[in-house]
Amino acid sequence: SSWGVDVPAPIMVHDCAMSSKYVIICDFPLTIRPKRFIQNQFPVEYEPDHGARIGLSPREGNGNGNGDGITSDESSRE
Repeated sequence: SSWGVDVPAPIMVHDCAMSSKYVIICDFPLTIRPKRFIQNQFPVEYEPDHGARIGLSPREGNGNGNGDGITSDESSRE
């Protein structure tokens, strides 16, 4: 099954992990912008204004796409 997550820009998913019950995805503000590549720059850049989130998806979700995933906005935490 899959579920969608809105992101402000194309991102690079650098890390993920699994527990016995969840797949954990770290959505850090590493954006991928094709125009950087065209300008002969490295296309991945740290953009802290996008914040960071941690996503949890049950390993055995029901596949209906409604509420299977959980995201936490970490940008407001200090």
